[in-house]
Amino acid sequence: MKRCAFAVLAVLSAVSASARDYSLVGSRTMYDLNLALVTKYRATHPEVGFTVSDAGTGKGIEEAIAGKADIAAITRQLRPEEVQALHQQNAGDGTLVPLAREGIAVYVNQKNPVADLTLSEIAAIFAGKITNWSSVGGPNLPIRIYSFDNTTGRYWYLFEEVMQKKPLAAIVRYTDAGGGHADAASVKAKEEQMQAWVAGDPAAIGFGDLKRINKVKLIAVLNEGHAYLPTRENLRTGVYPLMRTLSFFFGRPPSGDVLAFSRWAAVQKDLIELHGFTPIR
Repeated sequence: MKRCAFAVLAVLSAVSASARDYSLVGSRTMYDLNLALVTKYRATHPEVGFTVSDAGTGKGIEEAIAGKADIAAITRQLRPEEVQALHQQNAGDGTLVPLAREGIAVYVNQKNPVADLTLSEIAAIFAGKITNWSSVGGPNLPIRIYSFDNTTGRYWYLFEEVMQKKPLAAIVRYTDAGGGHADAASVKAKEEQMQAWVAGDPAAIGFGDLKRINKVKLIAVLNEGHAYLPTRENLRTGVYPLMRTLSFFFGRPPSGDVLAFSRWAAVQKDLIELHGFTPIR
């Protein structure tokens, strides 16, 4: 089977002609979790099948609005143009079923003595306004910045939520692993590339998810005077400020099998935690 550069299709549908088949399209971050959820659900509901695609959050939203996908797996809120498209297609505002929270970790080389940063300091570093670690209590070293490229949701989270849509510094080095693909496997490759860069550079700063953290040092983020690491408890209570909500989005009110599956998925605490996320329910 050929692997598409924009979507990896994992067909988990019943062979029987009587099976009821649905599509779950979207987030590459959620792809492995989505596969695990539909596989577990299928074990007790063999009459219900899902095709899972890692086409990305934007594509998932687009297809859910157009009625081409039954469920979109998303890691961000809808953008204004997506809300406009939704209103043009449907009378309502769509439906969200939150599943989990994902912490976005900021990390540095293990030799760096800096322990915590404010959100404004993080933004200033990635914007190139703070250029030396000595400005934030570290050694006299020029800061080297590493970022995910703009094919990833991690980049867009940094750009939209942390940078407030202000440009990153010109000196930023962007991930390029994954062989030019835009799929879940390429995101994993870029996570490994990012951590390898930061682990090998005493002046580095990078960021990413929490599932594969190793050989780097997590930075606590200051929130109202307190420093918080992205622990499960801090994500659950919402005091760690850098996190995304992982949700199922429906362009139209869900019903029947799709509604039942989404409600079931939202309470699969053990499976959600197994995949490195923090359950909401």
